[in-house]
Amino acid sequence: MKNWTIRKRVIFGFALVIGLSIVIGLFAINRISGLKSDIDDIATNWTPSVNALTKIESQVGTLRRENLLMLLTAATVSIDAGQEVSKKVVQEEADLAKMIADYKTLVEGDTGEMKLYEEMAATSKPYFDAINEVSALLRSGQLSAAEELRAKKASPAGNALVKAIDAEVEFNQSHLTNQANLSNKVASMAVMGIGIGLGVSVGLALLIGIAIVSGVNLSLNRIGEILKGSSSQVASSSGQVSSSSQSLAEGASQQAASIEETSASIEEISSMTRKNAESADHARTISAETRNAAEQGVARTHEMKTATQAILTASREMGSAIQDIKKSSDDVSKIIKTIDEIAFQTNILALNAAVEAARAGEAGAGFAVVAEEVRSLAQRSANAAKETARMIEASAAQSLRGVEVNTQVSMRIDEISRKSEGVAQSLEEIVGRVREVDELVSSIAMASKEQSTGLTQITIAIEQMDKVTQSTAAAAEETSAAAQEMNNQAGEMEGAVGSLMGLINGGAGTGAVPVRQAIPLPSRPAASLPKNSHGVRQSPRLTAVKASIPFQGE
Repeated sequence: MKNWTIRKRVIFGFALVIGLSIVIGLFAINRISGLKSDIDDIATNWTPSVNALTKIESQVGTLRRENLLMLLTAATVSIDAGQEVSKKVVQEEADLAKMIADYKTLVEGDTGEMKLYEEMAATSKPYFDAINEVSALLRSGQLSAAEELRAKKASPAGNALVKAIDAEVEFNQSHLTNQANLSNKVASMAVMGIGIGLGVSVGLALLIGIAIVSGVNLSLNRIGEILKGSSSQVASSSGQVSSSSQSLAEGASQQAASIEETSASIEEISSMTRKNAESADHARTISAETRNAAEQGVARTHEMKTATQAILTASREMGSAIQDIKKSSDDVSKIIKTIDEIAFQTNILALNAAVEAARAGEAGAGFAVVAEEVRSLAQRSANAAKETARMIEASAAQSLRGVEVNTQVSMRIDEISRKSEGVAQSLEEIVGRVREVDELVSSIAMASKEQSTGLTQITIAIEQMDKVTQSTAAAAEETSAAAQEMNNQAGEMEGAVGSLMGLINGGAGTGAVPVRQAIPLPSRPAASLPKNSHGVRQSPRLTAVKASIPFQGE
């Protein structure tokens, strides 16, 4: 074992201990298996038998009480009441008989207990017969005979049955006690054997551990001396690397701050340009809406002009129609005058005819009547002609009024048509100017977008430079931190080597070196530039510039 490695020594020691533990475990499993078999026998054989016998004995007591209660009820209350109780006695007897029959399955295979069971079953039959006879006498009304039969036959038979059950219970309890004592003895032997095995295992493990530790100490002592020298060299080198890394980190931090400030300035300019482009787009939209509104106004003016011309033409046609109506009215007036003259002449002729009829006497009486009717019709025609003439004159007057109003309307419509032409010309001029403004605003918006795109590309390039610088600074800081950590680890390794040597040689150890304290790294200053409303860092140099340039929407 002298030239064995630590791995082989530890494996050998553990294998020996594990082998001994396996032997002890197998012995314990064997003992526990036997103990389990005994416990299973107790749980599945003797304990159920004792429980079943206890229930049977309790049922016998219940049956005897119910039998006595039956006789007492018949004696104190009535025979009918006693007979009602006898029904319960019959049920309790059936339950007891079933319990005794079921108990037989628990004792099959055990000759000694089967003999006791047969005695218990044989004793139960006379008791059941005596109870049945007592119930029969009570049902026939022979209470005294029933009481006498219970005292002489049923009660002794019940005592004999209880005695047989007690013998069965005593048999099971004695075997249960013997099985429990045997299990305790097996358990005690198992505990003693396991304790001896564990003692041997612990002793052997201690001997193997002492042998392994002694051999390892010699090897660790030599390794500790080598590590002590190496840790001193690592500590010196890590100090130099840490100093260089700190200088590099400081330079990279300053460069990152400058690039970040430049990036913030470019971002601010880009933000201004984007706002200009947005304002130009908004102005272009408004200009387009204005142009559309003006073009719609021109179209509506032309439509209004067309409608005015149509109204003017219709008005002129209406004036011509009114003139025709007036002319027709004049012609009708002439006709009415002719009718009036004819009616007047007819009236005169009718008067002359009446005068001649009066001269004729009775021969002219009929002619006088006709002349009077003709005269009446002439007067009515004259009146109708006058009324028609009056209405035609009124219609002619209204026609003249209509002609005058129509003439005025035509003049007004003609004036509106001339003015709408002027409005249309003005709107067309506005549309032309708005188109020119729209083109100018579109050019401004396009230029602003191109400028914004260029600034975005510049910003992306500066951000990439900033990321590279940040990465360089972070890498320098990580290198410095790693160097300092290595320096600390070297110091801790020296301390650990010293402690290891102390553990190997005893005492405080030789050459123990205290752990070196870490040199704190200067933190890289973050570029804390103010931000505008868009969340973009704003350069102080651009703040004054922005204040002097008004932007739409601010």
